[in-house]
Amino acid sequence: IDHAQALQFGFNRDHTGGPAYGVRTLATVEAFTDASKEFTEKHPAPEGRFVNADGQVGAMWSLSFSPLQGELAGLLQERVKQAVDRDDVECWRICGETGGWLDYSQSSIEAFRRWLEQEHGTITTLNERWGSSYGSFAEITPPKTFDDGRACWLEFRDFCSTVFCEAVGRQLPIIRDLDPKKRPC
Repeated sequence: IDHAQALQFGFNRDHTGGPAYGVRTLATVEAFTDASKEFTEKHPAPEGRFVNADGQVGAMWSLSFSPLQGELAGLLQERVKQAVDRDDVECWRICGETGGWLDYSQSSIEAFRRWLEQEHGTITTLNERWGSSYGSFAEITPPKTFDDGRACWLEFRDFCSTVFCEAVGRQLPIIRDLDPKKRPC
């Protein structure tokens, strides 16, 4: 890293500093992993939480848990409103180094089955494409590993990536509506 060039771009070593030093920053407003205390109390674990392939329930929320969507929009609005008037904010951080989760929660599996039906139309078409013999979409459970069911695992990975991208993407119109300066995300 050329630190002189980094300073020219508006960053110091820890990406902070403020306008007094001519350093701009990004405002971390991403909202797809937290929830309010009230929401968490209303939906105690394991409800709505991410589940890994081994069945371990995590602390993070499943992005396929439908009650979470309204909650996340509200959190994002609060965070943007807190930073929207800051002169040192150059852009909005809507996604850090996060993603790539394969979510085996019940809400994710149910959403995956609906997604498969949209993608393939009929179970007959899916079976032809996968070389499988499912009787219905409701029978499909994502495999733990690639070797346990290659076609299903790849589609589950694609589904989980799509869910993550959609969660990140839902933040854009909210920020655009609240930021009069229309700073990039």
